[in-house]
Parts: sequence; C-alpha cells; structure tokens
Amino acid sequence: MMAGFINTDRFGRNDSPDATDVLLIHGAGGSSRHWRWVAAELAADLAPVGVDLPGHGASPGRTPRTVEAATDAVIHAVECEELCREPGIVVGHSAGGLVALDLAYRYPHLVAGLLLIGTAARIGLHPDLLTQLGHGRVERDFLRGAFHRYPGYQRFEQVVTDFRRLRVAQRGDLLGLADHDSTEKLAALSMNVLVLVGEHDVVVAPRRSRAMAARFRHGRLRSVDAGHYLPLECPDVVAEAIDELALSRRVVTRRSN
Repeated sequence: MMAGFINTDRFGRNDSPDATDVLLIHGAGGSSRHWRWVAAELAADLAPVGVDLPGHGASPGRTPRTVEAATDAVIHAVECEELCREPGIVVGHSAGGLVALDLAYRYPHLVAGLLLIGTAARIGLHPDLLTQLGHGRVERDFLRGAFHRYPGYQRFEQVVTDFRRLRVAQRGDLLGLADHDSTEKLAALSMNVLVLVGEHDVVVAPRRSRAMAARFRHGRLRSVDAGHYLPLECPDVVAEAIDELALSRRVVTRRSN
C-alpha cells in the first residue's frame, strides 16, 4: 500500500485495539520484504508493518540524501496509515537502525521499545559497494560476503533484487551516511533498547554496535552467531527479540494503568 510517498506492507492484519504495532525499517539497499520471514515468526498479538524507504523497493523517487529525510518519509507514512496507535516497537536494521534511532529521538511518544540490528551510531558503506551502485550493478559475490550463514536461495535473491532496484540520489553515498553521527542522541532516549549484533558482521563492526549499546540509559546487547543480515539469517532470533520488547511494553502499560 502506498502511504503518502512510500510503500508500506502489512504482514497480516491485526486490527485489535490491544495489538502492539511493530514498525520495521530495512537497511540501505533493502526493502520491506526483508522482514517477511521475521513477521511469520512473531506472536499473534503483534501488528507488524514494513516500510520501503524512498528509492527502495516499491517506493517511488530516489534515495533520501540524509537519514533525517528518510525519517520524515517514515513519519509521513505513520501518520497516513495511523500506525503506532499507541507507543509501539520500532525495529531498524543497518542504516535503517539510524532511521529508527532518529525517529525515537524526535518522536519518543511513538516508541515504547527500540530494536537495533547490525547498526552503530556511525556506519559507512564499503567503497566497492558505492562503486558498484554507481555503475548500476551490485555483484552477487560481494553481497554473499555480508552473510555468515547462507540463508537459502529465496532470501539471498531478495537481497540481490532489492539492491539492483535501488534508485540512488547521489553517487558515492547513501542517506548521507558519510556525514551522519547519532552518538549525541543515544543517552537522550528513555525507552528500552535492545541491540542485536552479528558476531561475524563484516559490514558494521561488532565493536561499534557494542559501543553504541553501552551509551543507552536502558540498553542491552545480545550477540548472535550470524553475519550482517540477521533478519534473513536468523529471523526466529529477531522475532524473539521483538516479542520480548513487546512483552515488556505491555507490562509497563499495565503498571501505569
């Protein structure tokens, strides 16, 4: 469904007023379809929705020039579709984690729990990837290197397809990542934050994810035997983390009532 200027995908439709909304934000070069295996593992009382950032997946236009511009597009979709009816769980992978962080910082009333996967306060993209994107083609062997476990043909081809559909706004960068730093936002967040890090991540160094997790007021770190693409390599582990954050949200809600 097109919400404002970006595409959204509801994985099932849970209209119960008691359902916890889960907003899923993919990384650079991805799409909402990266989350379908995670969504299939989630508890029945959750209402997961994935977004396609501008220039990604089924969304029109080209990639945003900054993380903040990507957040603006996501918030517009949230408002158009009336997502996060109550504070929900926001999940971000890789560069999508930076968007999730920015959203939680600017709109904390929408976020009860934050799950950050394979990301850090500052991340960069491999120069070879930027060169390949500039030539309009990303090589399979290069993308395969981001995985510790081969996720199977269908999941891996989804990554390849999404990268090749990417409409890049500027050569040599994506989402302004080269100049983006979220460090100053971390200590300001008051919600529960869980950071999942792939022990074999070669895209975002695990030490950077650990350093980020240590700066949150209510942050926890969990290491996983995986590479960069945890939502595709181990969707059950990601779903378990979302379920855990949703459960803690419901406990807090009951206490406040």
